[in-house]
Amino acid sequence: MVILGLGSNMGERLGYLNKAAAGLSDILSGMTISPVYESVAVLPESAPGFWNKPFLNAAVSGETSFAPHELLQFIKSLEKKIGRSEHYQKWSPRVIDIDILAMGNLVMDAGHLKIPHPLLLERPFALLPLADIAPDWQYPGKNISARELAQKSVDTHRTDHKISI
Repeated sequence: MVILGLGSNMGERLGYLNKAAAGLSDILSGMTISPVYESVAVLPESAPGFWNKPFLNAAVSGETSFAPHELLQFIKSLEKKIGRSEHYQKWSPRVIDIDILAMGNLVMDAGHLKIPHPLLLERPFALLPLADIAPDWQYPGKNISARELAQKSVDTHRTDHKISI
């Protein structure tokens, strides 16, 4: 099972999440989509004020025949198709962001591709929707479920909230 995080903080945010989910349905069988959460933008202290736009976040899961690098290539192509610029500053607002959060119990570090996502444990906006669709998924090597990780994340730095759409 692959678990992907979706985020958008520009324009018609929900529309961009829906376009991403539709595109991912072409390669994910048995796709499940989480509820949508709204979260504050994670920004460096030096970020301009206009970057501080709230995100809508969700997660999708499903089965794919794609290898990790093929999946990453597909995701980058889909982001571009939806309208994400290839040239952007890290942390700046974006119409869509799709991250590989996990691929079953795979652990890999291929430089530009790390699975599970290297910042997953620090990001409630990713853990909460992940726990909604894969509550029993175990973080590799941690012997702790997504449900437990999400609860710890909420207890530590809760800034996200589920919204009804």
